[in-house]
Amino acid sequence: RQRPTDDDATTVKRAELADSLVTLSQGIPFIQLGQEFLRTKGGDGNSYNSGDSVNAIDWDRTTTYKDSVDYVKGLLALRKNTAAFRMSSYDDISKNATILQASDGVVAYQVKDDSGTYVVILNSASGSVDTSTARTASLARSLTSASADSTTTVSGLGNGTYQVLVRDGTVLDDNDP
Repeated sequence: RQRPTDDDATTVKRAELADSLVTLSQGIPFIQLGQEFLRTKGGDGNSYNSGDSVNAIDWDRTTTYKDSVDYVKGLLALRKNTAAFRMSSYDDISKNATILQASDGVVAYQVKDDSGTYVVILNSASGSVDTSTARTASLARSLTSASADSTTTVSGLGNGTYQVLVRDGTVLDDNDP
């Protein structure tokens, strides 16, 4: 646990938000072994010279943190099935990706491909945020959550404004549900 004052639920939300950031960014996502089940190494920040007791993989954590494992699987499936998250050239990224907001603990950006337009909203703030931009306002009000888990974490507030929960990553999709 990087922040000793965080409870387990907060640690999980921080880890899932970080996984969302890495997986939904352009380029090759790098995920370390055990990241999806919150591998800890006992808090050892540099375990290169530490023994097996620190570096061993505790596979039981895949059961304990099954929801987080499933979340990462969902993110990887979303990335695999959506070309907008796998652009391979600077020109493609320059033409099809736009930063919408990068302040106050919120990063929001839009990516496009032949299948549609997606808005990614990452909220690292300590409270829920309402986000409204010209880009999100231009999308249909019937946007559906394309989050990796089955829980809808976005609520439409009308006129292209959406509420994103604390420490959450959400993908809005303009395709028909």
